[in-house]
Amino acid sequence: YATDFSKDAVAVAKKRTKIKKAWAGDICDIDFGKQRFDVIHMRAVFEHVMDPKAVLELLIRNLQL
Repeated sequence: YATDFSKDAVAVAKKRTKIKKAWAGDICDIDFGKQRFDVIHMRAVFEHVMDPKAVLELLIRNLQL
């Protein structure tokens, strides 16, 4: 999974990598449904989002604890 605000960056990522699912836009708008994750890796993200607390809450909800 991957997300970026830029539609162009998402298109390049899909083309050049093995990423199966990528979205353009705010990570908080992604509906993961019942999908849960063992690990969520983010690098240099929080300084680029409008609401870091909302992102962190989303990630916690989607962790398989």
